[in-house]
Amino acid sequence: MTKFLLKELGQFFKGEKKADSIIKKMEEGIARAADTLKAMNIHDSLRVMIIHFGLRNNNYFVMSGRNGVGDKMLRLAGCTPALYDGKGAREMSPEAVAIANPDVIIATDYGYDKMGSMDKFISDVPGVALTNAGKSRRIVRFEEHDIAYFGPRTGDNIIQLIHGIYSSISAAKK
Repeated sequence: MTKFLLKELGQFFKGEKKADSIIKKMEEGIARAADTLKAMNIHDSLRVMIIHFGLRNNNYFVMSGRNGVGDKMLRLAGCTPALYDGKGAREMSPEAVAIANPDVIIATDYGYDKMGSMDKFISDVPGVALTNAGKSRRIVRFEEHDIAYFGPRTGDNIIQLIHGIYSSISAAKK
């Protein structure tokens, strides 16, 4: 979809070469991310949930589990998006988070930083303490803009996601 949109924009603005260059950079980056994942020899697909803090309503909501950009990036990072059967982006349900029971939670930067520490994030964000991720302290802080959109840096963002997710597993085992 992103490739198609970039091609259309390139044609509209008479910048086909620039659009092709961006597409090529994205494809090369995603291929590098696939090579990174393969080199790490990971065989277990972790269940991962993305939790974001919405400034507009001053509450948390889940960005994953609905086949959006975040889910696609999680799959490219070798993970399975944790299924979330909540109330949508309006409000996060602690019960639905607990039932989804992710192995790892990706916390977007603002919400994570607002809490001040991993311990506060785990204890104060509804439902997180009940999950495998909360119990094992496998919470990964990630820049929202790097997981919410595809762009020229997508490959680098996926590599950063791979390292963040799988280093959180290594750290939890120590």
